[in-house]
Amino acid sequence: MGAWGVVIMELFIIFLIIRVAVHFKNRPAKYKTLIVLGSGGHTSEMLRTLGTVENINARMYPRHYVIAATDTGEKGSEVKALEFEKKIQLAAKWSDSRSEKSYVIHRIPRSREVGQSYLTSIFSTLWAGINALKILSAASPDLVLANGPGTCVPICLSAWLFKLLGFLPHCYIVLSESYACVNNPSLTTKLLYPFVNVLFVQWQKLLLRYPKAVYSGRWLINNKPLKLKQNIVDKSYVLVTVGTTLFEDLIHTIDSVEFGTLLKELGYTGVHIQYGKGKPPQKIQNTPNFTVEIFDYKNDLTAEINNCSLVISHAGVGTIFDVLEKQKNLIVVPNKKLMNNHQQEISTELENRGYLFSSTCEKLFSDLSAANFTRLFPFPTEESNAWISTLELKLRL
Repeated sequence: MGAWGVVIMELFIIFLIIRVAVHFKNRPAKYKTLIVLGSGGHTSEMLRTLGTVENINARMYPRHYVIAATDTGEKGSEVKALEFEKKIQLAAKWSDSRSEKSYVIHRIPRSREVGQSYLTSIFSTLWAGINALKILSAASPDLVLANGPGTCVPICLSAWLFKLLGFLPHCYIVLSESYACVNNPSLTTKLLYPFVNVLFVQWQKLLLRYPKAVYSGRWLINNKPLKLKQNIVDKSYVLVTVGTTLFEDLIHTIDSVEFGTLLKELGYTGVHIQYGKGKPPQKIQNTPNFTVEIFDYKNDLTAEINNCSLVISHAGVGTIFDVLEKQKNLIVVPNKKLMNNHQQEISTELENRGYLFSSTCEKLFSDLSAANFTRLFPFPTEESNAWISTLELKLRL
């Protein structure tokens, strides 16, 4: 064995000693937790899951949120994270100064923007990776939580590398697949599966593809026919929403006097339209004796959903859950122009289970006319406890 061979062997032995030694360190009482937030539905799913953790300040503290640098404004994940933290601290009755120490928000460049070329994404991914290493070094988390956005790829890989080298020996990396992925896993899951400690899936079909996956979907219980008001006088307005995305096909479909007249004939008093990043509708406002309100975006649609009788929406997971949890009638129109067609997957699955009706821009008029909402079942309103139960078992949270 040459001189270089001896050096390599000595370094390998030192590395093994460090790896063994750090594992004798006691696990922390509170887990410094790094949470990767995506945009839109990813953020809603993550915060909804975190909401199942009782006394979160005593178990996951402090919380480090990682958000894409371009995810800004009133539609951004930071706003939702701040609202979530406010609810936590109000429940805990913590002072403002103490609350500010319970969480930190980090920003990281996106690995790849929508529409960015794969060639240039090589360099942006490298830059994101460098920033991920800085964030991991600063946060030094015991627990990393991610649920699918591309932003989590450099974060999870950096956490795995730090763990391998012994800098974060007890770091536990958790990846939750989105509810949108029913039959096919996301690209993020395909990339990160070998590097995570546990993968949570929301649909049992994916258990067959991933041996170390844990099913954490909502329990399908109380499947009794949903009894809704049948009196046409009791109907209020229809809410049409496309979320934060661009879905001009749907807005174009509903932007006509004919559509407004159809809603009026079905007994609805008006329509509220959230048109997103596209052009605002104009023609439907000419419908006589029919109320029309339009807006590009609202950070919180709770009031709109609570007061409407029917929602016509894109098939984003966050919107679907927000509507069905309030037991509102829902017709979803999947946006076929989005990548991987996961909106079609979840809309088909939930229609087959009897929770909503799925349609297309071409068939929306006829499907709306024929929809019998008394055939729908109530949607499970509570998250499964499998997620937190698994972490309690693995980490003794």
